[in-house]
Amino acid sequence: MQEPRIPPFTTRMSLITHYRLLALLLMLPWCVVYATDANDPYGVNRVIGLSANPSASNTVTTSTATTATTAPVVAVPNLPTAPATALSSSLSGGSNTSAAPVSITQPQAPAFFDYSTNLSSDVFGANLFTGSFARSGATPFNPDYIVNVGDNIQLRFWGAFEYDSALTVDPQGNIFVPHVGPVRVLGARNQDLQRLVDSAVRRIFRANVYSYASLAAAQPVRVYVAGFVNRPGLYSGTSMDSLLNYIDQAGGIDLERGSFLNIQIKRNDYTRATINLYDFILQGRMPIVQLGNGDVIFCRA
Repeated sequence: MQEPRIPPFTTRMSLITHYRLLALLLMLPWCVVYATDANDPYGVNRVIGLSANPSASNTVTTSTATTATTAPVVAVPNLPTAPATALSSSLSGGSNTSAAPVSITQPQAPAFFDYSTNLSSDVFGANLFTGSFARSGATPFNPDYIVNVGDNIQLRFWGAFEYDSALTVDPQGNIFVPHVGPVRVLGARNQDLQRLVDSAVRRIFRANVYSYASLAAAQPVRVYVAGFVNRPGLYSGTSMDSLLNYIDQAGGIDLERGSFLNIQIKRNDYTRATINLYDFILQGRMPIVQLGNGDVIFCRA
């Protein structure tokens, strides 16, 4: 019996190659059946149990061109947003309970005083303060008005030199007149103002220049009203306003504790005047006291 011949090495390798081709041909129908997606043309993913569609599961898929990694998608519920007030409360160490939004109230000016009590009172002189003095207009200048710092003086020149402007009394008590220089007017009375300005102009312009000076506006001041009044406080006006204007702004005198007989006007520690309002009610006499910034009207008991 003839012994079988063992094929040479090259022949054995060709046989192995034929067997591999035969196995590949046997697997080809299965690859065609499972190839259902462009990302898996040979159906390998389906054969080994993976999904060919990347959107069907949150897994890692491999393509022939690129490698893409899809992270798992986690659904996040819509959580309620905490109000700002609760957040600020928790940051400041307060409780976590919800609170209504805090409304910011703007400061308001004090309301106008109700003078109905003064009108209906039986106290003699109570109806003196009903708001009429507080609502009155600017007080006209009187001849004895004393010029103060901050007053405006209207100055006019005509003739060989023309000029028309309002000048303010500076902190040194002067007004600066063009071509003349500083002219001191602090402490001068209203009736003497024209003479002071004309005398200063005549030292520079000997002839053919004429001048005219007059008070245009009084200095705005703020005066304290204290003591037994209905609404003590700090009130605005001008240095020409009388004490009746400021007491009226304060609601009048307290009818139960205040007195009409003893009203003091103070500046620093000095009492400038003491006024009896019954002299004004019964006889019409009211001393003219020019008020300054920071003066105090004090109504005693």
